[in-house]
Amino acid sequence: MFRKIPIRADHVDDSEGRTLPKLFHPGSGMRRFVVAPDLAYRAGFTKVAPGQGFKTFFWYDEFWVVVQGGARVTAVDRPTNKTITEQVETHDCFFIPAGTHITVDHPKSASQPLLFFYIAIPASSKHAPWMAFMTPEDLEDIRKRHEHTAEGATAEAQRGKPART
Repeated sequence: MFRKIPIRADHVDDSEGRTLPKLFHPGSGMRRFVVAPDLAYRAGFTKVAPGQGFKTFFWYDEFWVVVQGGARVTAVDRPTNKTITEQVETHDCFFIPAGTHITVDHPKSASQPLLFFYIAIPASSKHAPWMAFMTPEDLEDIRKRHEHTAEGATAEAQRGKPART
């Protein structure tokens, strides 16, 4: 059903009962407003209070649009170990691919909270409930699989395509 939700910092629960209290400090939080029944996606918005930030690993793709404020975002692409740091500002949008660890730092000197809209695809738990049970041995097994390397991904992308003549 069609829904209109204003993206406003004062619409985010930032109390002790907030969404993901282990990720966000009091004063910051997240409001999810749509989650597909099959968990194929979820969307909402996040508020980060001045002087706060968070760190997290993405095992799903996520898109962000900064609605208010600015922050320094450091992204580490785990497959390549490449680190990129960007200053993001109001009206910036960006993509965080699966396999990325990010750190968000919102300066204490900021006059307003950082507020961003996000869309996560897939909404993680549908496709990765097994991650909670992974062991170091499982991680090593994944590392050994050729299709999880840059070269392997290129080779996998070629599978099923007609041979060149």
